[in-house]
Amino acid sequence: MGPLTEHGGARGRARTGSRRAAALAGALCAALLAVLAAGCAHTSAASETEAAPSATATATATAPSTAAGAPLAVDPRALFVTTASEAPALFAGPGPDAPPVGFLAEGVLVEPVTPPSDAAAFNDGARLLVRVRGPLAVRLYVDAARLGERVQRPGRVAGAPVSVDPNDIVRVLAPPAVGGDVPVEVQPRFERSIGNAAESYRGTFPAAALGALPSDAPPMPGGEPVRLPAARTVQVYDRPDGVVVATLPPMSPGLRAQRLRAAGRWSGVRIGTGPYLVGFVDVPLEADTSSPPAPDVAGSSGAQGGVPARIAAGASAPLARVVPGTRVRFGDQTIGVLSTPGYARVLHGSPDLNEADVFVAADDRVTLRGMVPLDALRTADGPAPSR
Repeated sequence: MGPLTEHGGARGRARTGSRRAAALAGALCAALLAVLAAGCAHTSAASETEAAPSATATATATAPSTAAGAPLAVDPRALFVTTASEAPALFAGPGPDAPPVGFLAEGVLVEPVTPPSDAAAFNDGARLLVRVRGPLAVRLYVDAARLGERVQRPGRVAGAPVSVDPNDIVRVLAPPAVGGDVPVEVQPRFERSIGNAAESYRGTFPAAALGALPSDAPPMPGGEPVRLPAARTVQVYDRPDGVVVATLPPMSPGLRAQRLRAAGRWSGVRIGTGPYLVGFVDVPLEADTSSPPAPDVAGSSGAQGGVPARIAAGASAPLARVVPGTRVRFGDQTIGVLSTPGYARVLHGSPDLNEADVFVAADDRVTLRGMVPLDALRTADGPAPSR
C-alpha cells in the first residue's frame, strides 16, 4: 500500500473540514478515554562475567499477516510498541498540541517514516512519524518513548551496568541501524516493583542484535540462583571496592539474583529477571530454591475475528460494520485505510455531509477516531460487508 497523504478539496469544503477538525480536536482526547473506559476498566570487572553477543544466534518469528494470511515483509528498521496503555498513542502531528486520533496495542510493529538522519525524533518527548501496516493501515505520529526493540541475542550493554537476554526490551535512542552499535536505554526488571530505585541506564548495543520480532535464541548461561539479603539496603558496585551503580531498597524476601563469580567477600551478580542489573555486592547471599519466573515476551497483538476489544467496550454507541477500502479522515487528512471489513461505534452521523464520526478498528492492533462516509457503514448483523 502506498503512503497515506493529506489532501484538500474546494476552498469552501476546506474551510468546513478545518472547522470540523478544530471542533473534533477540542474534544477528542476526552472522548477517546470516556467512550472506551468501560472496557479498558564495555570494560569492567563486572563485564567479565557476561557473555558477548553470539554471532550465530538468529531471530525467528511470524510477521504480521495480511487478510489472506500471507506474512508481511518486516522493515529491518521496524520498532514495536513496548507498553500497554489506556492513553491515546496515535497523533495527527509531531507537536505537543497535536490532537490524538487513536490507540495502538502493546506489541504492534511500526515502521519509522522519519528519515534515518533525524536522530532528534528519538529524543525524550519527541514524536516519531511511523507507518503501521495491516487491515487498518495508518501513517501517523507516536511518542518515541513508547517504542523499542527486542534483544535478539544475549550480551552486555556497553557503558551500562546491564545485561540482556533474548526478547528483553530496549528503547533505541537513534534511528535503527543495520550495522554497528546503537545507543539504547534499558531499565532492569525485577519480579516485583522496587519503586524509584528502578533506574534506567543508557549505553550501546550491537544493532544486529536488536529487532522488532521475537527471538528463539537461547539465553546467556545462568549462574547460581541466590537472593539478596532480606530487609536490607543493598549497594551494587561496578567492581570490588569500586563505584556504586545502584542502591536497592530493603525487600522481603530479597530480590532474585544469580551469582556469577566470587572474589573474597565480593560476589559478581546478575540481579532481576531481565534486563538484569549487573555488578558486585559485598553482602551475604541466600540460596534460592524457588522456581524462576516464566519468560515474559511482549506479543504482537492483533486477534482476528469478532469485534475488536476497544470497539466492543464502547457499548453506549451503535455498532456498525465498515466496508473494506474505507478511508478514515481527520479534517482533510486521511489517517487510516481499511483493507478488510471493520467494526465501528457510530458516535454521530451527518446525513447532509454523508459522513459519520466513528471509532473504527479491524482487529485489536489499531483503533482510530475519525470520519467515514455514511455509505461505508452496514448493519452489524450478517456476513462481513464488501464494496
